[in-house]
Amino acid sequence: MKNSMSFTQKLALLAAPAVLFLVASPALAATTPTSSEWYDLDHDGHLDRAIVSLANSANSVLAVTDVSKLKITYNGSTLTPTTAYFASTGNPARLVLAWNDNDPNLAVDTAVTKFEINWPDFGIATGLKKIDKAAPILLSSTPVAGTVGADRSQDLVLTFSEPIDQSSFAWNATSDPDGWALTWSANGTSVDMAHGKFGAGAAVSFTITTANDTAGNAIVPGAVYPNPFQYNYSSSDYSNTDISPQFLINEPQPLATLKVGVPNVLAWYSNDASVVQVKLSWSTDGGGSYHVIATVPAKNSSYVWYPPNQTGSFILKAEGLGSAGTTVALDVHNPLTLASSTGGNPLELEANTPPLPITPAPTAAPTAPTAPTSATSTPATPAGTITIEALVAPTFTVKPTVTNFDPKAKTAVLTWQTDIPSTSTVVYGLRKDYSRRLSETTPTTVHRLVLTGLTPGAMHNVRVTAVSTTDEATATGDIFFQFLKDGDRIKGQGPDIYWWKDGVKRYIPNPKTYLYWFKSWSGIITIGDTQLKWLPTGAPVKIGKTP
Repeated sequence: MKNSMSFTQKLALLAAPAVLFLVASPALAATTPTSSEWYDLDHDGHLDRAIVSLANSANSVLAVTDVSKLKITYNGSTLTPTTAYFASTGNPARLVLAWNDNDPNLAVDTAVTKFEINWPDFGIATGLKKIDKAAPILLSSTPVAGTVGADRSQDLVLTFSEPIDQSSFAWNATSDPDGWALTWSANGTSVDMAHGKFGAGAAVSFTITTANDTAGNAIVPGAVYPNPFQYNYSSSDYSNTDISPQFLINEPQPLATLKVGVPNVLAWYSNDASVVQVKLSWSTDGGGSYHVIATVPAKNSSYVWYPPNQTGSFILKAEGLGSAGTTVALDVHNPLTLASSTGGNPLELEANTPPLPITPAPTAAPTAPTAPTSATSTPATPAGTITIEALVAPTFTVKPTVTNFDPKAKTAVLTWQTDIPSTSTVVYGLRKDYSRRLSETTPTTVHRLVLTGLTPGAMHNVRVTAVSTTDEATATGDIFFQFLKDGDRIKGQGPDIYWWKDGVKRYIPNPKTYLYWFKSWSGIITIGDTQLKWLPTGAPVKIGKTP
């Protein structure tokens, strides 16, 4: 078949030797964007993901292979996605864009015509209607949560992350004084709630039961600020306001179910100035032991967790740490549940978002591209098709192994390989403890991290979670290893005995050789067969020859 690509298209292909760029062939001319949906997945008031629908009547297979080709404008600011991939390629096709949402230009905005996409390689330059999928959140209240001695007649003022549909707003308050009169701000993001005088010394728990934004998205309880929240009124008509220190887990809500291997938001609220860091940990044995998830600055207010491949009930614990690293505040949610993420919504978007359809991959094998015959030739591409970049979780092609034990530095080296570029989080510690954590920042297929703070001679465990650039995750189970010291005699479940010497295991072939070097059969360490296999092997031990 004659290659009908233009010279410009050929240049684009030559610029990416490993992958194909999108090609705007005549068969794909009808593929155009029709709408976009914007999400705030971690409820911090900034957008972090968009899904663009594209009319694709030809059901062409689509892929993104160069994110820099996508020029996105939001509210007049140009944004470059950190990742871009197709969640489905039917009709309509669904293009997923993700950003680092710390960019202040990504603040939640309900305007519907401020999103533009320019995709030169695909012949697209258009503005889109933005469909708001960002759920509103409560940002603050006056009186502040934890107030003690508030003015009994003081109005209650609530502030939200985006305009609220006033007709949907509902609440309840214990010790309700009635006489409520609501005044909304012009932009609908805050409400002043006048009320009758509360009883002297009344303790109030205030709950927003319903608050939808103008797009119908329901409020997320406790994403940044607690909902419900508590405060107390003065025992007289003369207020002497103080703030009671509060430290609360806001998300997940009690009895919630989290999904394995996908992003889950853990959020907290604290008005305690002594809390500078938050240590998050979880327990699967009823609180007998806890595994550390992360320790992060308290001001972050939230952390996105990818739970490992384990299901069942668990306890989530949040510790507020002071400047000395000691626990000064504590909250626990028990029980919570971990469940498989198989099926359902592959993007794990908000609960009030309908799942995106997934188009099955073509059953016929794609035509293999023809190898270039010279520097100026290009592989032939079947008309109307483009190479697909599928949503694929990483696979461990080389399982994690631990070697290079250094008893003096109390370190060892953890190495593993994945089939696709990924970043990984490693938790490890002494047996049944995951108090230490390491993370990679750059996607790669060959991984190496140095484990620190180990105990020579002790059994340790490690667990690795690899996350692809499209947020698909794979986790290992528990991997156990003995921290070996030079000169240790080791064996697995079988009868063979080895000498761990100079970073390799050396086979001791018979009792005569063993007794030549060692005077006693005691002190032999039994390690797991898995660790025994991954240890590098040296020359067998011989009689009369220095090891």
